[in-house]
Amino acid sequence: NQWRASTAIGRFASIGRRRRITKVAEHSNPVIRSFITVLWSGPTSRPPVQTYRRVGFSSIHRQRKTQMDKEQYPPQNIVHSSLLTVHYMKDIRQTLLDRVTVRRYEREAIPAETMDFIFQAIRNTPTSYNGQQFSVIDISDQALKEELYAITNQKQIKTCNRFLVFCADYHKITMLAEKKGLDVPPFTDTMDGVTVGIIDASLAMMSAVVAAEACGLGANCIGYLRTVDPPKVAEMLKLPKGVFVVCGLCLGIPREHPDLKPKQGIGLMIHSNTSRQDPEAMTDELLDYDAVITQYNKTRSGGTTDNDWCDHILDYYRHAMSYRILDYLKAQGFNITR
Repeated sequence: NQWRASTAIGRFASIGRRRRITKVAEHSNPVIRSFITVLWSGPTSRPPVQTYRRVGFSSIHRQRKTQMDKEQYPPQNIVHSSLLTVHYMKDIRQTLLDRVTVRRYEREAIPAETMDFIFQAIRNTPTSYNGQQFSVIDISDQALKEELYAITNQKQIKTCNRFLVFCADYHKITMLAEKKGLDVPPFTDTMDGVTVGIIDASLAMMSAVVAAEACGLGANCIGYLRTVDPPKVAEMLKLPKGVFVVCGLCLGIPREHPDLKPKQGIGLMIHSNTSRQDPEAMTDELLDYDAVITQYNKTRSGGTTDNDWCDHILDYYRHAMSYRILDYLKAQGFNITR
């Protein structure tokens, strides 16, 4: 009887909360209405049996609990697989400041609702002139992911659930202009045209990263897809003229939670009014940061190295000197002359 009484009290309290929230949902402010719709559009009751997943460990701990064993939401470090949707989201501070690169994923599929939210975030990306000079190829075909893995040697491409390829894209507006009988200026033959496409695609990718992270997914940006074998990748993805790859993005339910990498101090990244004019002080700060990265690489979880920051990045530059991106861009219709 005591159990029934407490259950009834909880039920009526829940009804009372929903009645109050209904009044708020009738608010004249559309932003408040949309927030309430998202907050309360989930199921009115929990299923009788739930599976909880502890994220951040190499071996995933699963527990089966009845609906009376848990509160309405699981603890912060527990993510129910069905809650990897817009109904269970991290706050913006946690999403942005706790972001890490995740390279190991579970086999489970990302919920369709979550992918739709990510696509909507991509769609609403700010772009130059609202020209939307980008497109995204959503790769779910396992065979194609494994082909891309074969040429990149990036294992996370074949183990992630979805692999998004972000491209600069002038093909769309060219098709429409030709249909309307309009002349297309050779904007793609300018450095500014290439830059605009890269910026638009990069902003779209960051929209996807933030949306995915907010939903509890793991993400890994793959810039190597742009440089490993550009003509081969263009052929595999059937890219038309006016389109080239900017970056790839792995998405999946995380199977790890790596250490947070140290970043440069605010003073090195954010300059006030003009570029900093104290090179000696900046060099000292960069030396300190280089030492921090060296120590981090020696002690981080998941494999250690003796790399510093400066020479390790310069080594990437040295390797990149062999790339022939200009030739690839010309083959894709970007004959840069100015």
